[in-house]
Amino acid sequence: IPRLMLRSYYPFDARHGVAHIAMLIFQFYWLLITMVDANSLDVLFCSWLLFACEQLQHLKAIMKPLMELSATLDTVVPNSSELFK
Repeated sequence: IPRLMLRSYYPFDARHGVAHIAMLIFQFYWLLITMVDANSLDVLFCSWLLFACEQLQHLKAIMKPLMELSATLDTVVPNSSELFK
């Protein structure tokens, strides 16, 4: 019988028998899920960063005509600097 992969306490005797096999499978499952989660966090962060950059590019494309329109309207108003005094 192989030893358990992680040292842990169980309220029953997990050194042999069906409980040992069940805890061995559970510990293998837990280690597998933990490793998959740890390895996918950097991919998740990079995907989020790419998504955020694409959204900023779309926002820039949307805002460019509005900023140009605002700039042309500012030049039409005479003495517009006096409005902000």
